[in-house]
Amino acid sequence: MKINTKYKTIIIIIAILLFIYSIFSMLLNNREEKILYRKLVETVINNQIEIYYQYEIMNLKNNKINILGKYNGTPAISNNQKFIAINCSDNYMQLCILKKSNFSNQYFEKLRINLPNECEGLVSKDYGLESISWNKDNEKIAFVCGISPKIHSNFQGVVTNRQICILLLKDKSYNCFENNEIYSAVWSPNENKMLLSPMLNLIDEKILLYDPKNNTNQELISGYSPNWSPDGDKIVYENNLNEISIYNINSKENELIYKNNSNDQKFNIYFTIDPYFYWTKNNNIIFNGGVNFRFRYDIIQLNIETKEINCITCKIPEPHHIIHPTWGK
Repeated sequence: MKINTKYKTIIIIIAILLFIYSIFSMLLNNREEKILYRKLVETVINNQIEIYYQYEIMNLKNNKINILGKYNGTPAISNNQKFIAINCSDNYMQLCILKKSNFSNQYFEKLRINLPNECEGLVSKDYGLESISWNKDNEKIAFVCGISPKIHSNFQGVVTNRQICILLLKDKSYNCFENNEIYSAVWSPNENKMLLSPMLNLIDEKILLYDPKNNTNQELISGYSPNWSPDGDKIVYENNLNEISIYNINSKENELIYKNNSNDQKFNIYFTIDPYFYWTKNNNIIFNGGVNFRFRYDIIQLNIETKEINCITCKIPEPHHIIHPTWGK
């Protein structure tokens, strides 16, 4: 069946308009600040209580929530915001890669990659992959597999084996090395180096700047749970006094920006085992913690300049815990 010139022109115009709309939506979406997090959901199915983690994306401008689904471990979004890496929920020895639709804000599963043999026995339903992180070119993914110790004031956990693995997406090959003193590994936003955080039960251990290419470490400062500033020149971290500090890698200057239980703060904040700091392009630090001694974790926003604290998720009534906030650089 032949299509006359008039209809051909209409089809071409519609295709061009759809293309322009997708580009415009993508540019607008990239300018908006969002967070990807997981929350604990408790529901009753057939008189049985089911507890699981649900992964969601929240638009910080309008608080609109996009539900990704059930997965495991800590999520990570690529720096171009097109992909999400996350531990698959139905097979804990697989890494799920989700891809963003060109015409909506939805993410769909694109492929699955088997984890390396080094992670066998170190990943489970209760302990998924930790600190998943994309490198600056979105060509490599780093993560830690290893069951974390439960850290309490009267308990010092012991970890027998932790593996830091780097996945090269091009050929799905791995490079893993054992380090039982490392809790997390986070790629720099502007170079192929990463921050290595010590376990929380190791007092006065240094945050390391690791160069995988040359296999070298540079000691930075004592602390935990570090993450990068958007320009890659500074890091935010939790110091040994459960305070939030910023460290300048070049000048070596250290600035205290939040002192826990300070009288002049709007909220009384206490940290989780790992606050999972995320430094936004608008100069806010986002992390998970407790607010005013409620029996749950929430996502908290701290403005670096004004020191103003806000609880982003306190108005959400359902979950017991909302943790691991992150977004692409």
